This record gives sequence, structure tokens and C-alpha cells, in this order.
Amino acid sequence: AMFSLILVSLLFSLGGTGLDFGFVNGISSEITSYASYVQHEISSGTFPPANSGKAFAAILWTGWVTCAYTIYAQSFGQRRIPPTDANLIYSMQPLFSALFAYILLGETLGAFGYVGAALIGSALTIVALSQSDGESEIER
Repeated sequence: AMFSLILVSLLFSLGGTGLDFGFVNGISSEITSYASYVQHEISSGTFPPANSGKAFAAILWTGWVTCAYTIYAQSFGQRRIPPTDANLIYSMQPLFSALFAYILLGETLGAFGYVGAALIGSALTIVALSQSDGESEIER
């Protein structure tokens, strides 16, 4: 946290804008205002609002599936495969993200995206081939 604070301070000073944390006060007042609103709605008996089931389902999905489950699945997988294999799989995350974005959302890559994908794919291929060669030498 301290490193991040120092880095942000350095970037502000390099940008010549000076260090201004006024936005924190604005965010703080918004959070306080929202908390007061929710407290008022609960005490008046009008919370949760009608038809809020979809919002609560989205909140549960975001918390349980996209956060808790993925952390559990990652830990589960890391206990069962060697660290180098796990690292190779995690290095493919940008490729999988681009693939799913294409399939699910119809997004496409630009020229730099294709170059980056080719570099990642090439690096993973080189590492995978060098590992398999190393394993075969050890077995001899």
C-alpha cells in the first residue's frame, strides 16, 4: 500500500498537477450519503426495493462465482500440478480472455493484439518444448 501511495505521488508530481486528493473527499461524501439513504429506507420498511431480485442475483454472482470460486479453483489446481505447469497455464490468461471476448462478445483484436498473442504463444511454445526436451534427457 505504501509503495502504491508513493508511486501515485510520484506520478502526480511528474505530471506537474501536484498532489491533490480532493477526489477522496468527494467519494467519501457519496458513500456517507448512500449509507444514510439505505439506513433511512431500512428503518421506514421500504428496503429492499421492489423488483431488486436481479440486482441481488448479480451481486451474488459477482461475489461468489467471479471472485470466491475462481480463487478456490486456482488454489485447487495449484495443489495438484507442478508450479512450472501452473505458471504456463496462467500465462495463457490473455489468450483465453481474447478468445472468450471474441466468442461471447464478438470483439476483435487490432494489429498489436495479434502481435502480442503471437509473442505469448511463441514464448509458451518455446518453454513447453524446452521442458519436454529437459525431461527426456533426465529420463535417459
